[in-house]
Amino acid sequence: MKPKPLQDLPERPTLSVIIVTFQSAGTLEKTLQALPWHWPGLQVTVIDNHSTDRTPELLKAWAQPAHDRPGRITPIYNMRNRYYAKAVNQGLTISTGDYILLVGPDVQLLPSAVDSLADYLHTHPGVGVVAPQLRTVDGQIQPSCRRFPGWGDAWLEISGLPRLLPGHVKPHWKMPDFDHTEKAEVEQPEASCLLIRRQALDAVGPMDTRFPLFFNDVDWCFRLRAAQWPIHFFPKAKVRHIKGGSVYNARALSIWKSHQGFYHFMKKHRTKSSGHALLLPCFGLILIASALLRYTTLLLLPTLRHRI
Repeated sequence: MKPKPLQDLPERPTLSVIIVTFQSAGTLEKTLQALPWHWPGLQVTVIDNHSTDRTPELLKAWAQPAHDRPGRITPIYNMRNRYYAKAVNQGLTISTGDYILLVGPDVQLLPSAVDSLADYLHTHPGVGVVAPQLRTVDGQIQPSCRRFPGWGDAWLEISGLPRLLPGHVKPHWKMPDFDHTEKAEVEQPEASCLLIRRQALDAVGPMDTRFPLFFNDVDWCFRLRAAQWPIHFFPKAKVRHIKGGSVYNARALSIWKSHQGFYHFMKKHRTKSSGHALLLPCFGLILIASALLRYTTLLLLPTLRHRI
């Protein structure tokens, strides 16, 4: 018998929202305004990684009760930047919801997006995670789903060709064959907005903090699928994504952390054979060289920071 949609149930599942902020004052207000405040018993936790802009002031204001929303946020102020994975885990530790909504501070939930995602999890009880379609500020579909990278993808990425020739070199792991308009089971959707079932989270545990800034979501999705919790992309649920503001503000750091995350993912999940294990030191050295080259190019050609 097909489960009833959430709107037909006497009680909805409880929902916990987790947002990690860092220098997010430019986008955070709209993110908070668009949260599903109509959801009964909504729990919202915002973890700030020692922002030095107006983010802490915004959080303090939103932590106060207001007549136009039934709930309020619980802010956590880190005294230093603990990076993304550790901050998410701080939120997961105190989350109590049956469903956990992971939302970026540069994401604006469009009307009924969360209801649609929650309905989807309820009517697909075997699914562990569901992701919405991401839209740019001008309404264009933003590619957000990928496959797990293999060794061929790794070597192609560090060659730099996909960034230098984006219209001609399209890595297989970035799913250039997927137009993001159809419902599908996917391997790894972007963590800008994910709705996670509590049972799936309990099966795999929190994020691996060896991936401090990048590839923590890739590793998480890999473990979810290994634990037999499928991940689905549901384009009828839509959100607006103002991509990567805080990342581009610290581009050198993000380049290094991205390469570091790539290395740890390949080490953890792609070195099952002795041959691949032997490749790893060489891969690590080339990643370091590639990161230095990207950073040098960034210094010389700063206008290319969104591509390098």
